[in-house]
Amino acid sequence: MQKRGRQIRLFYVDGQHNGIVRAELMNWTGYVYAAPRASLKQLLEKEDAHGSGIYFLISKSQELEGKYNVYVGETVNGIQRMQHHDYNKDFWDTVILVQCKDTTLTKTHCAYLEYQVYKFIKEKTLYQIENKQELKSYAGRLSDADISDMDTFLDNLSFVLPALGVNLLTPVVKISSQLNTQLATTIDEAIEAEFFVLSRDKKVDGKAYIKEGIFYVRQGSIGKEQQTSSQHNFIINQRQSLIDKGMIRVVNDKIEFTQDVSFTSTSTPAAMLFGRPTSGPSTWKLLGQPQTSYKDWEEIQMNSH
Repeated sequence: MQKRGRQIRLFYVDGQHNGIVRAELMNWTGYVYAAPRASLKQLLEKEDAHGSGIYFLISKSQELEGKYNVYVGETVNGIQRMQHHDYNKDFWDTVILVQCKDTTLTKTHCAYLEYQVYKFIKEKTLYQIENKQELKSYAGRLSDADISDMDTFLDNLSFVLPALGVNLLTPVVKISSQLNTQLATTIDEAIEAEFFVLSRDKKVDGKAYIKEGIFYVRQGSIGKEQQTSSQHNFIINQRQSLIDKGMIRVVNDKIEFTQDVSFTSTSTPAAMLFGRPTSGPSTWKLLGQPQTSYKDWEEIQMNSH
């Protein structure tokens, strides 16, 4: 089936890029408010910010340093729930409030949404959960139809959030297909190209691939544990986040990827593997064609159209 475009509407409430933003998707009953902590008072004045839904507290300033923390919550009175957190949690500078245009979300619906996003974030992303108590499976009962509706609601939410610069529901680990989990050698036709890096001392031996425009480092890729003093703090912190999540493990004097992990830059994983600032476009080589760098391959793709 041919992929179709989708339209997201962003409304900058106070006319500022760094102020309150409202996002909605065509034919979706939900909508999202993203607001800086300093704008809570203005958000409280919005009539459509007081319904049932879920919310996230994050720190965009920390994310610039490669640190990812989030508090996940559900609410039946919208932004009013934030008044408590404003005084009791210090780490966050941005609130993401998810609401619904109709009144069909009950507390049980919200609890289901909260638990699902909590579990997804914990297992599939770099974010560390700030909730003091671990969320258990949601209480109450939902019909199969309600669960299907809530899962569709979350699918739409995961599509909208990146438009706000928020990657809470964007997985960094590849979600395996149930069709090929038993066949490790299955050829994935969606893979556009494969790459590798190999140091002369063989202490760095990495494999990667491009799939649906995303750069993944393969499970089993190894690199150096030790990092030089010139390594960027962003890389140090992000690598530690991957270690804390179990997506990278430390074995003796090396690191090893335990899952396929996605990156928005080829240089970030290259630097993680070599333990020093490294140019990804020139370091990653096309598998089977070691004379062709990622940069060369990229230029070939551009010129072929």
